[in-house]
Amino acid sequence: MHKSRFPLPLIISLFLFFGCESEDHPTTIEEAFQIPEGVKEPLAFAYMIHDVEGIVFNNLFELYEHDRGTAATHEEYNIFNGRGACAIQTFNPVSNELILSFGAGCTDDNQNLRKGLMTVHYTDPEDGIGNEITIDLEQFFFNSLGLNGQIKIINTSQVQSSRDKSYEIVFTNLELFIDSEKSEFSGKRMIDYSKEDGRDFETTTMDYHTQNDFDYITEGGYFNLETSSTNYTRLGCWFNGFFQPSIGKELITSSKRNIEIDYGTGGCNYILNLTFDNKEPRTFDLSAIL
Repeated sequence: MHKSRFPLPLIISLFLFFGCESEDHPTTIEEAFQIPEGVKEPLAFAYMIHDVEGIVFNNLFELYEHDRGTAATHEEYNIFNGRGACAIQTFNPVSNELILSFGAGCTDDNQNLRKGLMTVHYTDPEDGIGNEITIDLEQFFFNSLGLNGQIKIINTSQVQSSRDKSYEIVFTNLELFIDSEKSEFSGKRMIDYSKEDGRDFETTTMDYHTQNDFDYITEGGYFNLETSSTNYTRLGCWFNGFFQPSIGKELITSSKRNIEIDYGTGGCNYILNLTFDNKEPRTFDLSAIL
């Protein structure tokens, strides 16, 4: 079974370092800027949703290709290739059910740990317009991040195509765990992608756009995150292990403050700018918490 070629990062820290306050007084760990309340949760949540959607699309594409008798094309052209490859698969073609069991934990060749259970139901084996995919997550964890609850993915494409697709992902009271910290998310995520097959999946090109609208509850209160300009992910960055959008802006609002997230102008990195209440932006390297 093919394993993922893509390195996936791990959330290991909650601190941002800005360098020195002055030449004779370098910033210590205690003085370092801490990621603001209500910011790490939606960033981690979007990262997890991206992982789940990739696992589901990968496995359903693989089943579809086996049905056509052309499974060899899977490694060459599936942009989601290898996601969730360590799971034990149980498939019922009568009920259109796919169960992915990661058990107490399984690792890929990049030593990323997934555990828990993912049960997938779908209405159309060929993922046509209107296909509804229901994903029940039972304590699904990716390294130190976890999701528990239900996600629905609806094919909202206007034209039937294997290369151009649109989806709406909806969820209610979906639980996110960052280590022992729990928050709840309700809302939706919109996906539009257009791909053109290359000689193999590394030379495949794709435009991948997302828009998020999350309401979420943390210990610090109620928040909303909304994409103010469509996020764009470069496939070349994706293949090299960078899953953050390359371009786009999002706004976090709460009763306490507003925070704008700016993903940049197209680079393959985890650097973004955070602007608090329209003040001067601060640069933040997301790899500090991934």
